[in-house]
Amino acid sequence: MMRMQTAVPWFVTSLSLLFVFMSFVTYMVSKRLLGPYERVLREMDEILAGKRKEPIKVRDADEVFKELLIRINVLLEKIR
Repeated sequence: MMRMQTAVPWFVTSLSLLFVFMSFVTYMVSKRLLGPYERVLREMDEILAGKRKEPIKVRDADEVFKELLIRINVLLEKIR
């Protein structure tokens, strides 16, 4: 009986820490993906509105979208 009284709090604490850790990792991964995505959308909107003419620069944080940005810039050059 005594083992159960010490095991349950330890188990609950471990699960709570795991939940906090997983929440933090999920936040960081989504921020890493959505930040560059939002920036690309904003810059594309500026280009479409005619407020901007230069190509979209690829930043280090945009590595996920690097190939897409290269192709978008090539497309923009072709239609100018």
